[in-house]
Amino acid sequence: KTGKQLLQSLNHAIELRLIRSCLLCSLCVIGVACAEMAFAGGFGMELDLSNVPRSNQTNADDLIMFSESNSRFIVEISPENQTEIENELNGVAFNRIGQITEGNTFLIKGATGDKIVDTTIDQLKASWQGTFNW
Repeated sequence: KTGKQLLQSLNHAIELRLIRSCLLCSLCVIGVACAEMAFAGGFGMELDLSNVPRSNQTNADDLIMFSESNSRFIVEISPENQTEIENELNGVAFNRIGQITEGNTFLIKGATGDKIVDTTIDQLKASWQGTFNW
């Protein structure tokens, strides 16, 4: 029921044009999904893993950033729509985990506040598009 309720709430928010972009994390994880959104927009991003909703409240950054969970979406909204989107998502697990920033810095703070990723979207995109050299 939770997944269905989330999808219905997101669909209604999209119909109300409260959501700028939305990415399902079914084929990728939080870090990759956010990086892909940053590539598309050409802006930087700051994320805080301590705000990611999770059932077991783990503080293991790798588990938070790389776990694949059903019904997990990354949603971009305009700041002026925050209250309205919070009302639309009332009753489902969600939280603000970051923000878009000017420039091209891509920063992720871990669950305890330490910087675990501090790079640029240009460097991330080059790695993402590149190949592994063994």
